[in-house]
This record gives sequence, C-alpha cells and structure tokens, in this order.
Amino acid sequence: MGSMKNGLRHRLKKLLEKRDDPLVGFLADIGNALQHSDYAEVLLQIAIVMASIAILSGSRTVFHFSLVSAVMGSFLSLDGLLPAVRIPFLR
Repeated sequence: MGSMKNGLRHRLKKLLEKRDDPLVGFLADIGNALQHSDYAEVLLQIAIVMASIAILSGSRTVFHFSLVSAVMGSFLSLDGLLPAVRIPFLR
C-alpha cells in the first residue's frame, strides 16, 4: 500500500510541475492529505500495539500512551480529510 501512495504522490508532483491552473491548489491539498494519512496510519498502528501491550502487562502508563497516540492519529486523519487546523511542521 505504501508503494501505491508513493506512486500517487509522484504522479501528483508531475502534474503540479506541468500544469499552471486552478487545479494546482486542489492537487497540492490532496498531496497534503496523503502525507497526513501516512502519519495518522503510523500513529494508529502504534496505538494498537501499545494498547495490546498494556492489556497484556496491565500497565496504565502504556495504556495512556496508546490513547494519546490514537487521539493524535485520529486528529491527523480528520485533518487530512477536512483541513481545519494548519499544522506548520506537516505542510
């Protein structure tokens, strides 16, 4: 799945370089959404693994870390779809 996203990003970059019309901004937004989705996917996977570890070990600290990771991953997923907040280091 990662190679498919990279291929799509590569095609979007080529389109952005070739075209100079109103679609350029829209395509740039799609590229940002893909980047957010990558970070969100990683955070959500970390949250799942950490929650599993917390269940097995009975550690509340690890469970809280997994909750924070899940909330951040969910926020990035939503921000990629509905850009409500600009996150400077991700743009």
